[in-house]
Amino acid sequence: MSKTKTKLPTVNDIPTETQAELLSVQIEELTVTVPVVNLIVGYVTNRCDVYAMSELQRTNLRRLQNGLIAGNATLANGKEVKNGQDAVKWFLESM
Repeated sequence: MSKTKTKLPTVNDIPTETQAELLSVQIEELTVTVPVVNLIVGYVTNRCDVYAMSELQRTNLRRLQNGLIAGNATLANGKEVKNGQDAVKWFLESM
């Protein structure tokens, strides 16, 4: 009888074992000050394509995503934050 390897179930390409670990870690809260201008002139885009992120940008996006997932964050429409795109949307909604 041969053994078959079973693949761990995943959520957003993260093994569920790792997801459980995320829930047991301390969530750190950061305060970020960003400059904004409240005057909107012209077309407002509905896309934000990011193809080439630096290692720091990728790492910080994952940190944000993991923190939001661990904190059961939701978007304004009620959807749970589950990936990097949701994390960026959550950040923009939170401003």
